[in-house]
Order: sequence, then structure tokens, then C-alpha cells
Amino acid sequence: MFLSCLSARSASIEAGTAASPLPPPWEIWSDLHRLPVLEDASQVLLRSSHCLSGCRFDRHSAGDKRYLRKENGEGVIFEEPGAGATTRIWMVTGDLGRSKRLDPAVIIRVYLDGNPIPIIDAPLPDLFDGSTPPFLPPLVENQPFSSGDNYSYVPIPYRRGCRVALVGADSKKLWYQFSFHRLAEASNINTFTGAEDFGDWASLLSADGDPWPIDSNGKTSPPLSSRARSL
Repeated sequence: MFLSCLSARSASIEAGTAASPLPPPWEIWSDLHRLPVLEDASQVLLRSSHCLSGCRFDRHSAGDKRYLRKENGEGVIFEEPGAGATTRIWMVTGDLGRSKRLDPAVIIRVYLDGNPIPIIDAPLPDLFDGSTPPFLPPLVENQPFSSGDNYSYVPIPYRRGCRVALVGADSKKLWYQFSFHRLAEASNINTFTGAEDFGDWASLLSADGDPWPIDSNGKTSPPLSSRARSL
């Protein structure tokens, strides 16, 4: 029954795509009804510092400089061709079981769509400390104010690929995760510029209680989008 409902909903979405293109699949703040929808030609994946080859250290621990590759003084830690978006970046550093603040001497650079000039070129802590729009709370948080880690839920979309590199991190104990979407095509994707307004996303994450409104009977009443009404 559940899968049948998803199929029917997907068919409804496809039928309305020509007249009203859907936003990218990670923009769930525009319509929470999209959360259970399995969209065709879209994957959600994770890349991390975990070493799958049985090596002693996680990738990028001190004494183990296993970047994806090293070029022009940069250590590449994430690379993805084609269209998609990184939707979550998590990082932590520390020693002896205790996390520490990220080192501002480490630089993070994010390259999009094959552009040789990085769209992000900043000290690593700046990505998480709430000082650089659109990387603002509650979409980002750093070690002192989270559970000891650093995270960003700011989506970084791209049409023709993404590469993330670090400079000055060769001897650092640093662990990371990248959650990202992989798309078959880039028809409705706008590459990240840094000028985006994620106010709706921030409002949804910072709201207290259930995101659905409450009806007169005290029960949650999910608002029906025009696509949901058509089912």
C-alpha cells in the first residue's frame, strides 16, 4: 500500500513537471510531502574518512595522508562528477577521545562545475562558526555549541561536479562525512553562488514542536500542496 501510494504520487509529480518543475530533491522545506517520495534518477550517498581497505587510521588522520589525491598543494577529500549537491558536511578533530576546535590554519576550498577558482576558500572553522552567510545557525554549528563536532546543512548544488580540498591539514587528525545527492541531469539545478537565502530551511529547523500545523481538534493537520490534492 505504501509503495502504491508513492507510485501514484510520483506519477502525479511527473504529470505536473512540464507545467510546474519541481525544486531539487533536497529542498524539502518547500514541501514536506516530498520527504517520502523516491524520485527517479536521484541517489542520496555518503562519503567519509572511514578507510575501507583495512588500514590502521581513518583517512586523513595524523600519519596517514590518504587524500583521494594530492595536487597543487591541496588534499582532495571529496570529488563527485555531474549534477547534484552536498547537503551535509560533518567534521571533527581531537585526540585521546576528546574533540577540539578546528584549526584556522587549515583552509577549505570548494570547486564547482570545473571552475579553477574556488567558490569557497576560507579557514576551515569559518564554515561552521556562523560568521559567513549563508552558513548561519541553525544550518551550521561548531564544536563548542554542538555535541563536540562541526556540521553544516547548507546545500551546495552543482551542475557539472564538485571538488573539496584541504590545505595545511597533512598532519591533522580530522574526520569527516559528506552527504550528497547524485542526479542524472542538471535541468533544474542552479549552481551554488554563496548569495542564497535559506531562511525557509532555517525556519523549519529552528521551529519548536511539530512542523505541521495543529487543527481545531488539537491534531496535526499537514497542509496539502496542489500536487498532494491531485492524488
